[in-house]
Amino acid sequence: MRPLFTRFATDHRGAAAVEFALAAPILLGLFFAVLQFGLVLQSRGALRSAVADVARNASVEFLNASAAPLSGDQIAGLVRSRVTASPYLLKGDNLNVTVTPEAVAAIPGTIEFNVVARYDVPISLPFLNVGAMAVSVDQHIFMDDPTV
Repeated sequence: MRPLFTRFATDHRGAAAVEFALAAPILLGLFFAVLQFGLVLQSRGALRSAVADVARNASVEFLNASAAPLSGDQIAGLVRSRVTASPYLLKGDNLNVTVTPEAVAAIPGTIEFNVVARYDVPISLPFLNVGAMAVSVDQHIFMDDPTV
């Protein structure tokens, strides 16, 4: 029995395959986790940028005298169409937009809306059965009040 053990102790053939079999699941898990984290960051950046675009458009482009201020539903529709369009291309099914008018605007002579956009980023890790990760953006929009 002793010579058999000595022979296996000195034989290093196949050691690389065993080491790879032990390390591969950890490395693949880290690889997929980094990819998923990148998708979450990309989705958050896209959501933030799209909501900021709508806020900028609502504040600047609707300043002319002929345009009426936008309603909360119109702002929500603009956010939804912007987020799902190019270059952001997020899934509209995973998007929830809530627009609430503020009773008293922080800036006199304006109408203030608070826009909360929430996007559920689908998890694409093949070995985990978990739900979506949510990213959320909160943005205030100020528009000129035509009644003032």
